[in-house]
Amino acid sequence: MRLFTRQPNAPSGVPALLGRLQSNIGLKLISLFLSLLLYFYVQAEHNMNPQITVPLRATVQVHNVPSDVICDATTLHPLVHVTGPRILVENMRDGDVVADVDLAGQGSNTHVAIVPARYTIPTLKPDVMDQIHIEGPVTLHIQLYARITRVLPIRVVLPPPPLGYAYQNLQVVPAHAEVSGREDYVDAVARLNVYPTLLAEGVVRGDFAVQAVNKQGVTIPNVTVSPPTAHVTAYLVSEPSFQIAVVSPQVASLPMPPYRVTRIEALPSQVELKGLPTILGRLSVVSTEPIELQSLTADATLEANLELPDGVKAYNLQGQPLSRVKIYVSIVKEAVPTPSRPSSSAPSSGETSPPPKTDGG
Repeated sequence: MRLFTRQPNAPSGVPALLGRLQSNIGLKLISLFLSLLLYFYVQAEHNMNPQITVPLRATVQVHNVPSDVICDATTLHPLVHVTGPRILVENMRDGDVVADVDLAGQGSNTHVAIVPARYTIPTLKPDVMDQIHIEGPVTLHIQLYARITRVLPIRVVLPPPPLGYAYQNLQVVPAHAEVSGREDYVDAVARLNVYPTLLAEGVVRGDFAVQAVNKQGVTIPNVTVSPPTAHVTAYLVSEPSFQIAVVSPQVASLPMPPYRVTRIEALPSQVELKGLPTILGRLSVVSTEPIELQSLTADATLEANLELPDGVKAYNLQGQPLSRVKIYVSIVKEAVPTPSRPSSSAPSSGETSPPPKTDGG
């Protein structure tokens, strides 16, 4: 029995094969795609958890740090490659891997320690960790700094007092504190400052943080101050201020004519006043008591008291107390005009002129 019967006039050989391939080409391509998809699916089911490798940045943890050194490994993040089952490795992030280093036996001076590193993933159990392989630097360079301690006085930086007031009875306890840390940081500390605040009742009282600052007043980080606070007390009291004023002589009367004042001057011409700012703010000129010049006929030097408000004291520019000043007065005599004498042709007093003559008289 023949299964296939060759049709009459049907092409044979290669043309026949090409014809069969081209017939229903769309269905054949779909079949090929589904076959490939089925193949890869079977392969994935056969190996569901392949090994993969991911690069990560590790975190360094130091152990057995000597008490006289400071280790700064916070900026050290070595690059490692983690290989393991995809389900364990693909979701790992930077910092999951820890590089443990042991600093036991390191010297107390500032130097770079080269120590071996052991890589672990603390979040994984030991039996799971056995499936992970971590490849990273065998040794790490760890910067070590000598730890030093200095004792410095504590300086109180008080807020500016109101106008006319000053702080008194300032006390700070303790008066000194220790600052310790990295050698380069501690060497940069110029002073220890506290910055207290003023209470509403005009008193500074409380415990305030002690800050290590450099010469520019900028706080130095990463140093330890012991004790960390200081107790500060201070009291706000009124304080007189100083001001220069001009002395102005006050004249009560002038010389009688023909005498005239050409110059009047106080000696000293300026004084320094001491008193409350609320009073001194209005004083730029200080007057003397009224002086009488009516009887003067020549130059004279007088003395007069200064008229000062209550609570204000005067000093000369050398700082000596002053209550009276000298007044120099310059007097000139003016010339008095002489009245003109009568002419000889004029009739004298009591005489009468003869009446004028008239025609025919």
